Amino acid sequence: MPLISVALTYGVLKLKTSKIKLLGFILGTIGATWVLLSVNRGNIQLLQWNQGDGIFLAACFSLSMHVVLVKKWGGDVPPAQGAFYIMIIGGIMLLPFLFLYGDLSTIAWQQIQFWKIILYLTIFTTMATFFLQQYLVQQLGPNRLLAFTYLIPGLVAIPQGLAVTPELWGSLPGILLIFLALYLISQDQISQT
Repeated sequence: MPLISVALTYGVLKLKTSKIKLLGFILGTIGATWVLLSVNRGNIQLLQWNQGDGIFLAACFSLSMHVVLVKKWGGDVPPAQGAFYIMIIGGIMLLPFLFLYGDLSTIAWQQIQFWKIILYLTIFTTMATFFLQQYLVQQLGPNRLLAFTYLIPGLVAIPQGLAVTPELWGSLPGILLIFLALYLISQDQISQT
């Protein structure tokens, strides 16, 4: 996803990424892929394309485009206001899918448990995440925020690898590449401080 964002930033905003940062993004992508493949070594379904893979790719593209748009328009918007705009626009964009593919008759509208879950998902997962994302984009910058997503496969692989030690050792080169990538991507911020 971060590498997609770099390509979109160049294509949409015509902003070039330094060669060191670009190398960091490439190494981070290789490292994250390495970790994912080493942990899922025996999974034959990993090499098959499924409907969920297309949805995931569309989500990665959408989040990458979001980061590009934040670079262009959202730098001065307060985090709470940015999170509100994201919720409203996202909700409006999802409505057609709800009406086309959702089975509204099976939703338990009258049950209090349904509304508790919706309230929890809205406040604690969606709004809090968007607020935190908007805040971190302004504090760290979009490139560094995206670069930290390279840590996700390693954070998943390490607990899994502790149960199966060979998988952890197999993912270690990928984890090291991710740390090198984070260093290269953050290099200009380190030299400015």
